[in-house]
Amino acid sequence: MKDRQGNKFSVYTVAFERNYKDRDGNWKSTNSMGVNDIPKLQLVAQEAYEYLVRKNNEDNGNNI
Repeated sequence: MKDRQGNKFSVYTVAFERNYKDRDGNWKSTNSMGVNDIPKLQLVAQEAYEYLVRKNNEDNGNNI
């Protein structure tokens, strides 16, 4: 929770990262997505959004 002018509020952020193995079999990570990753990213982003909206409402005492 952050404090701004005596009011507390939560700030949520999301970062997306993709893991893959290189030609030598070593695990690598990137935040760059290929065209075939976009539909998966859309689904994950939607799920993250819905979760964080619910979480934010719970934190602020709103039940919707």
